[in-house]
Formats: sequence, C-alpha cells, structure tokens
Amino acid sequence: MNNHDILLVTAPFCQPNTPYPATAFLKGYLKMRGFDVEQLDLSIEVLNKILTPDFLNPIIEKIPEEDTELYLIGQQYVKYVVPVKEFLQGKNDGFAYRINHGTLPEGGRSNQIKENIEIYTEDTIFDKAKYRATVFIEEIIDIIAKYEDTNFGFSRYAERISSFSASFDQVEEALDLTSAITQQFTSTLVEKIEENKPYMVGFSVPFPGNLISTLHCCKKLKEQFPEIKILIGGGFVNTELRSLNEPRLFNYIDYVTLDDGEKPLEQILRKEIRNEEVELVRTFTLDSDGVNYQDNTSKYPLSHQETGAPDYTGLPWELYMEMVEMTNPMHRLWTEGKWVKMMVAHGCYWHKCSFCDTSLDYIRRYSQASAKELCDRIEEVIKQTQIRSFHFIDEAAPPKILVELSVEILRRGLQITWWTNVRFEKAFTPSVSRLLAKAGCIGVSGGLEVASDRLLKMMNKGVTITQVARVTKAMREAGILVHAYLMYGFPTQTEQETVDALEVVRQLFENGCIDSGFWHRFAMTVHSPVGLDPESFGVERIDISDRKFAENDCDHLDPKGADHSLYGDGLKRSLYNYMHYVGLDFKLQQWFEHPIPKTHIAKDFISNALMESSIVEDHPRAKLWISPDFKLIKLSSKKKKSKIAFMTTHGLETINIDQNSLEMIEAILAYPEIRIQPILLSEISKWLESQWNKDLYSLFIHKAWMSLKSAGWEVI
Repeated sequence: MNNHDILLVTAPFCQPNTPYPATAFLKGYLKMRGFDVEQLDLSIEVLNKILTPDFLNPIIEKIPEEDTELYLIGQQYVKYVVPVKEFLQGKNDGFAYRINHGTLPEGGRSNQIKENIEIYTEDTIFDKAKYRATVFIEEIIDIIAKYEDTNFGFSRYAERISSFSASFDQVEEALDLTSAITQQFTSTLVEKIEENKPYMVGFSVPFPGNLISTLHCCKKLKEQFPEIKILIGGGFVNTELRSLNEPRLFNYIDYVTLDDGEKPLEQILRKEIRNEEVELVRTFTLDSDGVNYQDNTSKYPLSHQETGAPDYTGLPWELYMEMVEMTNPMHRLWTEGKWVKMMVAHGCYWHKCSFCDTSLDYIRRYSQASAKELCDRIEEVIKQTQIRSFHFIDEAAPPKILVELSVEILRRGLQITWWTNVRFEKAFTPSVSRLLAKAGCIGVSGGLEVASDRLLKMMNKGVTITQVARVTKAMREAGILVHAYLMYGFPTQTEQETVDALEVVRQLFENGCIDSGFWHRFAMTVHSPVGLDPESFGVERIDISDRKFAENDCDHLDPKGADHSLYGDGLKRSLYNYMHYVGLDFKLQQWFEHPIPKTHIAKDFISNALMESSIVEDHPRAKLWISPDFKLIKLSSKKKKSKIAFMTTHGLETINIDQNSLEMIEAILAYPEIRIQPILLSEISKWLESQWNKDLYSLFIHKAWMSLKSAGWEVI
C-alpha cells in the first residue's frame, strides 16, 4: 500500500545552507488540493553521508603512495570531518576556537585562507572559523573529484555534460559510469522510497548540475521500483528542454513538465491517483507517435494569489550547513544562513530586458499577491520552521509591493530579516530604502549589467548608470547591502566600453554604492529577444541543426564587438580585489596582461552623480508613513514653545518646538488610518488646510523634521 501520493525530491547537488524551495512550493499547493505529499532534499541528505569517515576512508586510500603528504593530510580530513560538519550545522560552536588555533589541516587552498582572513580583520571568531571550515570541506571535495568522481562538485554534479548536451548520447554515456558518489545518492533514495512508499516521484532539476544525478536516480527507480511513476521539472527543464524531441529520455521517466509545476502536477495526480479524465498542462509524454506535448495553459490559469504558502515541513533543517565561501559580507548571503525562500510576485513586472528569457512563462506572466496575503504566508512559514530569515527569490521584486509589504510587516510587528532581487529603479528613494530596512531588509541584488548607458538602452534595461548610483547609495546609507550583477560581451560592446564599464564599477565601490558583484559573459539564449531577433542587435545566431535534447544557449557572431575572451580574467581579478577593498587606487591596466584603452570615464563621474538628488516631498504621488511604534511625549509647554520627546533607534530624543508645528504634528497623528497605511501628502495637506488651517509643507523645512524621520516618519 502506498503511503503518499507523491514524493517530491530535490536532486543532488544544490546549495548546502538552506533548502531549494521548489518542493516546498509544490507541496503547499498540492496539499491544498487534497493530495498526500512528502518531500525529500536528497541533496543535503547525500552530502551529509559523504562527509563521514565511512565514506571518505576508501577514497583517501586511493591516493597514490608517491603523494605521501596528501595521503597524510587526507587522514586528518577523515579525523575532523564530523566535528567540522557539526560546527557548520550550528551544533558544535565551541569548536570555532580550536579551528582558529590551527587544529584543521591546510591543503592546497591554504594561501586562500591567509589572504582572506587578513583582509577582514573585523570578522569575529565565528566568522573566521566558518571560513576556515568551509575551505576544509572544499579541500575534501577536491580530493573526491580527483580520486573518485571527476563529475562531483560542491553544489553540482556533471554540470558540463548537462550544459552541452545537444544530443542525448553524452547523457547516456554519463549514466553508464558509476562511482561511490552515484551509488550514495541512489542508495539513499532507495532507502527513502522504501520508507515513504510513494505512488509517484517528482524530481526538481533546477540547474544543469542536477540533471545527471536525477537521471541516475530515475534509472535506479525504474530498475527497482518499475511501478512508480516518475516526473521531472524545474529550472533546467524549463529553459533547456522546451523543444524536447528525444524519446530515449522516457526510458527513465514518464512525464516532463514545464514552467510552474503546480497545475501540471495537479493534473497528473488527478489522472494517476484519482483516475480522472483530465487534460495535461505544459507536459511532455511519450506515445506511439513519439514525444507528445500538451500545453493547455490558457485553460487552467493560476495566479500567484492561488498558490498559497510554501510548506517546508519534513525538511531536515538540522542538516544544513552554513558555509562562508567568501568573506565579503554581501557575498556570504548566498551560502551562509538558513533562509526560507518565498516569492513576492510571479514573473517580472518589467520583463523587457533583451538578454533575458522574457518569452518564457516564468518571467513573462506577472501576477502578485497582496501584502496581507504575503504576511499571512510569512507567519505560516515561521510556525512551520521557527525560522525568521527570508530570501524573496523574485526575478525582480516590484518596489510598490515591497513598500506595501514593509508597511504590513511593521504594522504587524513581525520581526523578520530578508533580502531580495530588484531593479535599481528610481522608485527606491532614500526614504523607501529606510522603510525597507526598518522592515528587516538587509540586502538586495540587482543588475547594473554592462555599465554603459548606450548598451543599457540597447538592452532595454530601463535604468541609467547615474540612476543606479543614486539608488544603490541610498540603499547603502539605509544599511542595506548591495550586490551588482555585471555583464560583458553584449552585442556590439567595444573594448572601450568594457574598460569604461570597469571604471564605473571601480567608482561605485570607491563611493560606497555597492558591496559585491559578479561578472558573467553574455550568453545568447534562444528564448531572449536577442536570440529571437539577433539581426536587430547586430549579431548572427549560430544554431546546432541536429538538436533533439537540450537547447538554450547558442553561439553567435559579433562583427562589431571586441574580442571579449581577452577581458574575462582581468574583470574578475579586479572585482575580486574590489570586493575585498583592495586595489581601488590601482590603474585599470594593472588587472590585465595585454594593453587596454584608457578609460573615457571622468574620475569624479559617480561622485558628481551622487550630488544631485530629487525632493521626494514634491512628488505628486508621495505618501506619509508613520511607524506604528511612534509615540509623542509632551514634557513641558509654554505659550509659544514646547518640549517634546519620542523614541528613536538611538534612544529618547528631546527637542524644542514652536506651538504651531506641535499642533500640526498632533493633527497629523489624528488623521484617520495614518497608523495603518501611508497616506498621500496631497490628502493630508488638504485636510490640514481645511480642518486646521495648517501648511503641511512648512513642516518639511522645519528642524524638527529630521528628528521625526529618525523616529519613524517617512515620505515615500
């Protein structure tokens, strides 16, 4: 008898510090539809079994005799792997002191440790220990990859094979190869299958580095549990397998679903579990005529409001490990900490960037839930997990919704910490940034991309360099960490534009606008505006004619652009140093081994951009928000002057104020719903004039206004 309708599985290997959210999103929705659902993070389960003496000892014994030093160090890895793993899981805090006093062996990455530890002298004992422990684990991974399985990586498996699999031949060749790693994740899965006895198994394949491990598991299931129906979906499938025409894939699986999995899985379960006659949604199957695809999306629309809260119950939070791969504070957010992942909205509200897969449903179709619904979900997930740290994984979280969400968080008194992805658009004013920070926002990531106004316009990014500088500076001054996604090699980008972009990035670091970044080389995808209409961008797309399996990235010719291969190493080298606050005074040429053009960007370009600012209070849609915690205390009152006080984050602040301004503040506090939601300044102004004969805007030039802002008044 089956215990569960479906077991949802996160395939090896994903990030080890927190659950990948796909199975939790699907479990929450399918449970609302009455299905019995369980979930398994096979990735973290397997990684925990790999990091044990029983698994590592046989691999260490494979190190050849002539490499005596590595063999001896390997024995030390085995000795300390469990206490290090438990320290990174938060179960062995005292071990931090031993780690920092040189207990752990240092292998090939020891220079990396010294370099990073010396730069971040302000890091705590635990910060430094986490970094050393992470390097220790990475050195173990290096040995496994060298002596047991070359496909193994810390958060990926056989990534290169999956990324370049135009034909299924390479995939099947990989499935013929086994190792201790593949045996570990198939045997662990079998244990869980025997324990849960599901009717169906669904695999989330978010990245190329999850495909081969998934198919190894599927192959094992077909051999040992042929009665179980198997399906796959997820990010890799959504981008790479949209033109699937490979029947051999169905030797391992029964269904392939595209885009959001909620409705496709619901229809499959209704068919398989309830024996209903249903139409499948965005699903590939194999029949006598070959690979068959049913779309039916328009018949079964699903809004973000209808998906409900994710369900994280059943995931082993105690097994996740907080890694510190880089000591940069912003960069650490991806690998350190247990973050509950949620979405503010579905899709991208902008969906115009020419390099992005804007033709695909997960970006093109935008829908949102209300701030109230989002906060209800947050509270529900806190009850499930006892965790108050959230990563909103939107393509770009809409500023309007983030403002409304922040207001609702503060109104409810929810004490949460969160970070998200944004577009650096002008709606993120200094006051909005402060509001987000008050509501728990500690970091944002967003695209500066090519850092060239010509190319930003060409890619329809909707921002300028000046705008990005002002927005990021406002966020940094509010205490929000900022990460910039950077791109080089966009169609027609010249050497001069690449060098100028690097100078812009240098100045953004120099002026305290960004904390970290990442350069990636432009890749044309078949689903992006550039890939769909390359001629409009001055390039030629090169297709592989015999694709039957994966198809996403494609090569292109760029007759007007630079030789971008010359610049990748220098860009990454400079950025690595900038993130460690090193080399900001170096000439750009020092990062490259070949001659580069001199930059055309003025040395004070960013600092000048930051000097200009707009007055938020003058905006016709500006609103006044007052913290629900604000309390006005009148200490004394005379005929023309009063002494008042209120709490700020720095304690009780006392100011002297004239009677007219005090009356205006009291009148504003009496405005209906002012403590519940932001109110348009124009509405308050009319009310003050008609009811009290007061000029609201005179308050903004009063010296008391700065004190009120520090106590929780914002114009947003």
